[in-house]
Amino acid sequence: MWVFGAGNGAGQAVKNNAASAENNSSTYDYTIYYNSNYQGASQTIGDLAWENDIVNLDSTLKNNNASQQETN
Repeated sequence: MWVFGAGNGAGQAVKNNAASAENNSSTYDYTIYYNSNYQGASQTIGDLAWENDIVNLDSTLKNNNASQQETN
């Protein structure tokens, strides 16, 4: 995973290096996982219909995130 766009973190690898996330999809939710291969503790960020801001990852996932997937 990589951070795209401008601003803090742009161009950096995200694995175990993200404290927050934003879902820019208007259709899909995304779930961020503690472990690779979509396993372990997780947090779902809703699509823009429900979420429209940068979301801080919970204390388990903050800077300890290894995978993400579309979950709708």
